[in-house]
Amino acid sequence: MGRWKLYLALTLGAGLASAWLGFRGEQERQETGESSPAPLKTQLKRIFVRPTDAVARLDEIRAHSKRVDLSPPEEEECWQIIRGLSEQQLRSYLADLPTDRPNTASSKLIPMLFSRWAQIDSLAALAEAKKPEYARNSAVVAAFSSWAGRDRDAAFSWALSKDGAEMKYYAADIAARMYLNEDRSTAIERMKSQFPEALPTMLRTMAQQTDGTDESLRDYFDLTRSERDQITVIPMWELVRKWATRDLSHALENTETFGLSPEQLSIFRQHVLSAVAARDPATVLNRLQNGQETTLDASGRKSVLLSTIMSHPEESAGWSVENHQTDLLAEAFDRQISGLRNGKRPLADYLRGMRGPYESWSKASPDTFNAWLQKQPDEVRNALTSPLPNAPH
Repeated sequence: MGRWKLYLALTLGAGLASAWLGFRGEQERQETGESSPAPLKTQLKRIFVRPTDAVARLDEIRAHSKRVDLSPPEEEECWQIIRGLSEQQLRSYLADLPTDRPNTASSKLIPMLFSRWAQIDSLAALAEAKKPEYARNSAVVAAFSSWAGRDRDAAFSWALSKDGAEMKYYAADIAARMYLNEDRSTAIERMKSQFPEALPTMLRTMAQQTDGTDESLRDYFDLTRSERDQITVIPMWELVRKWATRDLSHALENTETFGLSPEQLSIFRQHVLSAVAARDPATVLNRLQNGQETTLDASGRKSVLLSTIMSHPEESAGWSVENHQTDLLAEAFDRQISGLRNGKRPLADYLRGMRGPYESWSKASPDTFNAWLQKQPDEVRNALTSPLPNAPH
């Protein structure tokens, strides 16, 4: 999986987690009838408030909120008001609300309004939430979470009947969080029997919920023992990025303490080394060169070397030449150039701003660099060798 796809998946997963937690809290308050007590002044105002006054109060809170987000008392008061709005009031208020102002009170209110709308008419709320103007406001996940909280069977059946992956992804993510919230010890078996398509999402979500301690990883691997072969790149990286970055030395020394099979241990160790390399590439490169990484096969060793070179090309160029690994250096740069071709700017623009690693290779081993360069198309050769604009001649 490419780095940008991994980043996108991790980012989207984090966004869904944040949104779901907010609306799960509201669902629990509705189910139990519990909420934080509002100030006496606010309670007295509600006794006499008319629907139009309620909407005006939302405007007042939105206008006066000077925070990036609503404060807890402001959010609670907004929920109290929104719970009483009709579908027509919700439609009307959403129509007047700006949708292009992230990290504001308006962007916080949008998913709250959709959550309420879905309690009244789930399909109508979802149809509106899927419009492009709401794409950045968690509107779909808010509406779908609200529906699934009331009638998960109907919500999940509807999502699975839709063409395309978007709604299936939302449904899988929300199902995973629901089952884990209800009973973590039986969540995997329930998911396999009721929503097997979402099992990979369950494994990713469980990984996101670890806290980076040895205990949380051990708990994860114990709970997923029967599904080890399903743990793919994203959940494995979720586990490692929290655990390894807490203490790089500890991670290097304790990879083998979780009872993993040789195959799983090799994959896990690759991710640990990649995480360490992001901060200390020299240590990883030297361990690989000195034969210390005995859990890795040739493919795993090459994968770690490539990821280290690609993440730290300038530092890795000299090492690659010294250790007769210029073939890997060439492959890493070929991959980098291939990825840059998908960018929004011309390839030459990117390369002119990234000449340091190539120059490091050229200085360390002119012959191998020039041999590689001669195989490149004119666009690449010109970008890497022509004088830079405004450079002294």
